[in-house]
Amino acid sequence: MEASQSALREGVILDLVRRKRDSDIRDHTVSDLCIRFNVDAGQASRVRQTAIKFFDQIKGNWGLGDIALRRLLGWAADLHEIGMDISHNKYHRHGSYLLSNMDMPGFSRTEQAQIAILVGMHRRKLNPQTFENSPPWIIKLGVLLRLAAVIHRHRDTAIDMTISVADDPESELAGIQLSIDKTYLERHPLTELDLESEVELLASIGVRFRLKTKT
Repeated sequence: MEASQSALREGVILDLVRRKRDSDIRDHTVSDLCIRFNVDAGQASRVRQTAIKFFDQIKGNWGLGDIALRRLLGWAADLHEIGMDISHNKYHRHGSYLLSNMDMPGFSRTEQAQIAILVGMHRRKLNPQTFENSPPWIIKLGVLLRLAAVIHRHRDTAIDMTISVADDPESELAGIQLSIDKTYLERHPLTELDLESEVELLASIGVRFRLKTKT
């Protein structure tokens, strides 16, 4: 430990300058956490790529135009398996707890809390109380992360697929449809089963999800 001649204000200014120069301390923080908690880099990369692809396909129609949300989704994807270093059982909850309570240089407390929420809601049953005080886009990012994680449950590269938005008069959020190759699902029946389960799970938070196969 060394004494610094700079105050907090200098550190904040330096961080902002580095972000403008494409050197964001938050990227380094996430990378360090992945190494520290033995995150499977290959799986994190696969889930990140698919989640970001979904984001780019749906952002206009689902009101996700802010580039900051895209980055937040990417960081959550990088860290979604961080809890596995504690236990595979309920690892999403372990991950959410870790991210809620650890030091994350560069991240505001709000950003840190939002990433923790996304990691905590990326699998299993959803508890609406978890994000009842969060902005509506938290649910949307959480849905994209969930679907990406399901697609890569077999820890392999997925094929091309498309996600689209459809207005749903019965929901406060627009419904979404995932179109995916029928042959791919036939080769991965557990993935298909999990995606079908998402119909009911997402309905519990007001999102109507439809799975469509294409030949």
